Amino acid sequence: MKTPAGFTTFQQTVNGAIEFKSEGVKGNRVISVNVPANREEELWLNDREKVDLPIVGKRSNGITKYRVVGGKHIKVRLINI
Repeated sequence: MKTPAGFTTFQQTVNGAIEFKSEGVKGNRVISVNVPANREEELWLNDREKVDLPIVGKRSNGITKYRVVGGKHIKVRLINI
């Protein structure tokens, strides 16, 4: 069963707010991340996802960690989660 997912959340930091947005259903989901300038964050995804971001590391539980550089808006399409 495909469950719709759509939400936006913010996390306030000393450099400004990090915005995370998810839209779509499993198999066709888009996530957007805005990180304030002068910050660097990580986006943790299932290692079956293929995204065009620098890899920071991999965990033994099937998670790949990607670098998100501040001052940029990223948008990725997910097909497995």
